[in-house]
Amino acid sequence: MVHKGGFLGSNMTKPTRLKETPSLEEIIGTNLFAVLVIGFGFFNSPRLAPSEAIGEEQPW
Repeated sequence: MVHKGGFLGSNMTKPTRLKETPSLEEIIGTNLFAVLVIGFGFFNSPRLAPSEAIGEEQPW
């Protein structure tokens, strides 16, 4: 018997047809949410100022 399951053998009991493709709004919404979460994490993480990264003294 040839194993024709999906990802990790999921959807074994369902008929062999492709899952509905997500709508454009779902794709954009998911990507936008991921970008916002990742961007929020980057901006809140402690990081060097550009002048510290290149080794210049800060004037203040």
